[in-house]
This record gives sequence, C-alpha cells and structure tokens, in this order.
Amino acid sequence: MDPRVDHLHWELSASPRDTLEITVDQPANVLLMDDAEYRKYCKGEPHQAYGGQVERGATILKPYRNGLWHVAVDMGRSGGKVSASVKNRTTNQPLGVPQSRHLRGVATGTLEYRADKSL
Repeated sequence: MDPRVDHLHWELSASPRDTLEITVDQPANVLLMDDAEYRKYCKGEPHQAYGGQVERGATILKPYRNGLWHVAVDMGRSGGKVSASVKNRTTNQPLGVPQSRHLRGVATGTLEYRADKSL
C-alpha cells in the first residue's frame, strides 16, 4: 500500500442483494470499490468508487454485481481520528469489527467523491 493512502478497510464478498450500511463518527470519505479499483486506490493511482463524503452517521451503499468488494474510510487531506463500522442491512449482521484510529491525511486526495459517481 502506498504510504499516502491511510484508511480504515473492510473486505467482503457481496452481491446486489446486499445493502451495506457504513457508519462514521466524523466527516470522512466512505468508499465502496471492487478489487481492481481498490488496488489502484492503495497505490495512490486514479480510481473509481461508489460513495462520497459523509458528515457523520450512516450511509447506504449497494454493490452492483457479485464479487469481492472493499469498503475504505479515509479522512481526505485533513487527517484525524475516525471511528467506523460496516453492517449488512439485508442480514442485519456486522461485517468485520468496528475500527477506530487516527488517520494521516491522504496526500493525493481531498473529500472528493460524489454519491452518484459510478464504476
């Protein structure tokens, strides 16, 4: 992983039947990416993602196909401490464990994603 891309991360198998609820306690980028786009993200390369800036609270994202998906939470250029969790609303089950830590700012990005941006 590129040292410029500091983020919280969850890896999961999901399908269009799944509804993911990602909750953050601070303004952050909440991103859903397939495996190829996540690898680009980790290298600091241009990538595409679903999601966007979330002020705080929950946001809902849905995978558009079956496969391996990644949820990433970063703080854009600002950095700071963030806590986040991921839940599958379809099954009402948490995905992984809640995470909380101080993230460095992302040197190559800002809070730049829009909810309507698609892969």
